[in-house]
Amino acid sequence: MQHEARQSSHQLASTSYQDTGMSPNVNQVVPNQVVPTTLQEATATFAAHPTTITIVVGIVCMLGLRTATGEPWTGGDAVTAACIAVFWVVQEWLIHKYLLHAPFEWLGSRIHHDHHKQTYHHVSIDPVGIVVPFMVTSAGVLYGLLHDTPSLAYTAIASYYVMGLTYEWVHFLVHTRYVPRYVVVVVV
Repeated sequence: MQHEARQSSHQLASTSYQDTGMSPNVNQVVPNQVVPTTLQEATATFAAHPTTITIVVGIVCMLGLRTATGEPWTGGDAVTAACIAVFWVVQEWLIHKYLLHAPFEWLGSRIHHDHHKQTYHHVSIDPVGIVVPFMVTSAGVLYGLLHDTPSLAYTAIASYYVMGLTYEWVHFLVHTRYVPRYVVVVVV
């Protein structure tokens, strides 16, 4: 029975966004959607989603290109990754606050408002049709900015994709029915 539930969860997760294009109904929930209740189910559902697979392929490709440059990994790669992580947090906040909750209506705000209208517990992973343009644009911008040092450009792009994957995972997990047994609080 548990295997059947997990299989159903995978099937629904891969069809949870019937429309993978850029339409106002991108976040439409599939009726009778199985929302994960355990970390194992959540991990399996997330890992099977086309968006997750797309981002992971992007990360692997960028790391492959980084390695193919033949340049040694240095502290510059770590600094680049850290800068991208900080940038990601700031740009995510700016996009959320000023674009997704903009005082004017546009496609992104409609999609975001549709997301807020859904029940809290649902499979919430951005569709490939939204993620790929962000991946391509970010790769172009980051490579353009760092084209003099391709190794750092590939590190930056891979780091941006890792942050995107992290965002998707955390946002997805928040909307599942999984409740952690332990909560770790970090005080800075």
